[in-house]
Amino acid sequence: MFSLFKRNRPQEHPILGSIIYRANKGNNKADIPGFWEGRLETTTYGTVKLLIWGDKSGPTAEQIALYQQIKNNLPTYLQQSKDGLCNYIQGTEGKAATEWSWDLEQLYIQAYPMRTRLKEDLPEALHGGVAWGFCFSVGGLGEGEDAYTAYSAYVNAQLHPKFPFTYH
Repeated sequence: MFSLFKRNRPQEHPILGSIIYRANKGNNKADIPGFWEGRLETTTYGTVKLLIWGDKSGPTAEQIALYQQIKNNLPTYLQQSKDGLCNYIQGTEGKAATEWSWDLEQLYIQAYPMRTRLKEDLPEALHGGVAWGFCFSVGGLGEGEDAYTAYSAYVNAQLHPKFPFTYH
């Protein structure tokens, strides 16, 4: 049957599983044409969203290799991210973390090769790397407050040297 609405169909990737391409409709679409969306299975958080920035040709070999490295070391990266974010938020907000709740929302892997804007914050030795991180929803930071969105940022296997943790 004919349809006026174009739909991207999921593709089965041998390493990433079922992924689907979504075009970027934002103002930065010249730099980031779109992303591949899939799922990451975790033992602690269940199924979370996987976003890999790129174009319709598919995730790059560098992004796929990094995904495998992340998946093989997932508990370590998640704990490092939570510990760092906890310390960062406590230091900024002055609130104890005793009643906080953590929900992992997504693993994001940015475009490869790295965009010029991302390179500006990095030493030249990391310009050939792949930037990535986790997005958490952090609740319990105060009475009646909504959850914060908190990000950890890495380049390859290292925390981002300038902005490893952010939240809002």
